[in-house]
Amino acid sequence: MPRTIDEVVENAQLRHRNQIVEIDHPVAGKVSTAGVTMKLSDTPLEIRRPPPTLGQHTVDVLSDWLSLSSSRIKDLMDDAVV
Repeated sequence: MPRTIDEVVENAQLRHRNQIVEIDHPVAGKVSTAGVTMKLSDTPLEIRRPPPTLGQHTVDVLSDWLSLSSSRIKDLMDDAVV
């Protein structure tokens, strides 16, 4: 039977297995998110950072990955493209 997102997030078994965890987000406060699905006994994994806010990495992606100049990025932002 299909489940809604709310049902999945509140599922006791998923929470018990840390498949759904709560983290503190700097803007949204406490949020539920997917935990680490891989379980390693000698090197346990954990969620260390919250998901980024909208646009948080835009300038980095445009400059580092797409090699756009700062003036081009400013133009795109001024024109509300990004």
